[in-house]
Amino acid sequence: MAIVVIIQRISIFFWLLPPIRQYKERFFIYFLILALSDPLNLVALHILHISNYYIHPIAGVLLIYSIDFSLNNIKRYWYFHILFIAAFIAGLFLIPNRIQLMLFLHFIILIKFMKIAFISLHKFNTINIFLFVLVFYELLAVINFLVFLNDFDIKVIFYYSTIFFESIIAIFFTIFKENNPHLKISLKPVR
Repeated sequence: MAIVVIIQRISIFFWLLPPIRQYKERFFIYFLILALSDPLNLVALHILHISNYYIHPIAGVLLIYSIDFSLNNIKRYWYFHILFIAAFIAGLFLIPNRIQLMLFLHFIILIKFMKIAFISLHKFNTINIFLFVLVFYELLAVINFLVFLNDFDIKVIFYYSTIFFESIIAIFFTIFKENNPHLKISLKPVR
């Protein structure tokens, strides 16, 4: 088995662990979707012979809705959500390079996590490292997609480097929860 495949399988294993730790926490569904997307992708690719460029974009949409899911929000802005899903489905079949679609979806996720992190920072005057690691993880994903969209010579090296860092991030989310007091840095002046 090639070292590349071993690195990918180790990463998949590490991402199966955070949903266990994050069970009943605010981002449990987000971590569950992340954990299941790669194994489902392998099943789709090797058993069902479905392109992996379908599973990950669908997971991206589910990730967006998992972050701050609210039935009231969906009812209130139902027309936006219908338009968004319709545009996604059209993009899934019409955009020849689905990496562009995944880049767009993960950029939305990045913006959502940045908003949550900065609202938390403003509201509590505290840096929550957990939230900033989520921002960093999504930033890595966005950069990874950008590198693959462009014809950079380093894209393969960058891809496997990010898999390594993402595995470390998975271990972080397996150990820590969002409300861990050790991950909060107060910005209030000490008197």
